[in-house]
Amino acid sequence: MRTKNRILTTLVLLGGAARLGAGECCPPAASIAPNCACFETSDFGTLYSAWPNLCSPCPPVGWGGTFDVSFLYWQAQEDGLEFAVKNNPTFTPASTLYANMNGEFVGLDFHWEPALKVNANLIFPNGWDLDARWTTFYSRSKHMTSNTSPNALTTSGFYPLWVLPDSYSATPGIYGQARGLWNLHLNTIDLELGANTFLSPRLSLRFHGGLKAISIEQKYRVKYFNGITAGGVEMLPSRAAMSNDCRGIGPRIGFNSKWFVRGSWSIAADLAGSLTLNRFKMKRSDSDRAVDTGGSPVFLESSNFRETFYAFRPNLETLLGFAWDTCYGCNGLYTFGFQAAYELQYYWEQNMLPVLVSTPLSFLDFVSRGDLHCHGLTATLRFGF
Repeated sequence: MRTKNRILTTLVLLGGAARLGAGECCPPAASIAPNCACFETSDFGTLYSAWPNLCSPCPPVGWGGTFDVSFLYWQAQEDGLEFAVKNNPTFTPASTLYANMNGEFVGLDFHWEPALKVNANLIFPNGWDLDARWTTFYSRSKHMTSNTSPNALTTSGFYPLWVLPDSYSATPGIYGQARGLWNLHLNTIDLELGANTFLSPRLSLRFHGGLKAISIEQKYRVKYFNGITAGGVEMLPSRAAMSNDCRGIGPRIGFNSKWFVRGSWSIAADLAGSLTLNRFKMKRSDSDRAVDTGGSPVFLESSNFRETFYAFRPNLETLLGFAWDTCYGCNGLYTFGFQAAYELQYYWEQNMLPVLVSTPLSFLDFVSRGDLHCHGLTATLRFGF
């Protein structure tokens, strides 16, 4: 009788050890719920489990989903937003000297700003999933620069880049102060259909395709102060106010990958590209003023410009970072995780602001067209079921 009891006790202990060894997420098949499995066959082959107690390589057999919230700390930069040339001439002025230029471009100080991204994912029983993502980002950058005093004789000071051609009432047309202000509001929506599989016990790869919609609103304002007085004419503050709005939609493809390195930790690397058909809508308003020091009325030159056109533009997105995932409750395979990564979004030729370079600066290599890129830290909290 004692021998029989010892055998039963030993079997019970061995069974309990087997259950503990199998882990919470993936206990023996005889005792698990129908939607929990360590090895699952889908349309894309076998999904491998790198280790029993890691939830990511242990996908649900039935329906599932995830919900992500990402907190971003990004910086937006765009080419072609220089607004003045700071001139420090090195030659002695002479009547035969057409241009006395030794300058450098003056641009914006691009600021870092918080942003938000929300993602919802629905997982189908056959291994496919449907993903929807919204990203919103607002940035405000500015810069103001000043010189002690512009000099009409030596042409030292700030030459404006955003003024009407030949609008100077005084020659040369230089100022003692210049200021630029740029506002950006970026919204994107991604809708994609993907399929996730494990190519090896440590590497998962999800290919996806779908649509990308973008809305990029830009406002750019420049102003010039402390103009010179020459030939009996004083240059008053001048300004240019511009807007560049872009709406676009187009196909998007890419992949998400995870390499599980140790325990619940993994390295995440994503890459995606899209080609959107964009509608660009630009506006520009100028006001350049001067006054005759002899008491004559103010000279005023103003203009208003509008243009709308359509163009295809490529876009690129990439992400690299690390992630940690865990799960609890085998019956529902609830998951929780976080991810910290560097992310870059690149939009080609988004700066379509119309520039009208004045004659004295026509020899400068100034290109107002430019690409927009937003980059920085993306911290994500993920909940799954």
